[in-house]
Amino acid sequence: EAGELTDSMRDTYRSVTEANAEADLPGYDAVVLHDPQSLGMAPALAERFPETALVWRCHIDLTDATTPYLEFVTSYLDPIDRAVFTLPEYAAGVEGVETDVVHPAIDPLAEKNRPLAELSGEAAAADFDRYPFDADRPLVAQVSRFDPWKDPLGVVEAYREATVSVPEAQLTLVGAMPDDDPQGKEVYREVEAATDDDSDVHLLTDLPDAGINAIQRGADVVLQKSLREGFALTVSEALWKETPVVGTDVGGIPLQVEDGVSGFLNDPADVDATADSITELLSDDAMRRQFGSRGRQRVRERFLTPRLLLDYLGVFSQATGR
Repeated sequence: EAGELTDSMRDTYRSVTEANAEADLPGYDAVVLHDPQSLGMAPALAERFPETALVWRCHIDLTDATTPYLEFVTSYLDPIDRAVFTLPEYAAGVEGVETDVVHPAIDPLAEKNRPLAELSGEAAAADFDRYPFDADRPLVAQVSRFDPWKDPLGVVEAYREATVSVPEAQLTLVGAMPDDDPQGKEVYREVEAATDDDSDVHLLTDLPDAGINAIQRGADVVLQKSLREGFALTVSEALWKETPVVGTDVGGIPLQVEDGVSGFLNDPADVDATADSITELLSDDAMRRQFGSRGRQRVRERFLTPRLLLDYLGVFSQATGR
């Protein structure tokens, strides 16, 4: 829960954003400000560049925002021409500005998403066999931050239930470990303590993009067992690699996973259903292949960067009137 929004915090926000707005910027037709951290630049930018359209891209879900913080941030919306959100409901509490919805997308040419055979240099060394898995046994993977909302302990519980039917299955939890994320380190330690006696559970941190690529391709099933979620592009990353996904019916996950078509969607609190979905996919090679093929096609149609570019061009056209 957020603490009190103090006058000192407001003053710091104002001074930092106003200073950033004084940067030497050439004349642009449109400027995009990302998330609340930069929105405070809007009044000064509007004054300096009255002919420039200002777009606010909010990547976060505002539906559960703490009221004083939301009111403070949205007080800077006046000069904004368009506000862009990931999902329509994420714009809760935002009034007085035209809004657009733009879904995120993955770059198919990025190191994380290109076929491994096309990588060069150090990235070319990325190979599923480099990691501590048995390539002859099924692998379940979740790629996400070590965060309570990603429910890593629920992932472990669902996996263990699935091993009753598929005892040869392995699990890996792959996530970053930023130095400035003490909560992430705490969650990691909790998961580590819960799995330290299980040699079939592997916790991997700070892998290069090519390594994540290899694991998403090598896994038989990818999980995204979020309790709440923004969008979770890791879902599209896995589907692009033709790996079926077992996710939860929250945030942007249902936009990417078609339940019973390219994966399964479950209630975030239903560990048993997640375990059943894992078991069903691990027990049916033909289903996994079919789901993977359909998932790749859906990502091709909806969640690649060319579509994202077209969406942004539409936003800029509306914002500038051109």
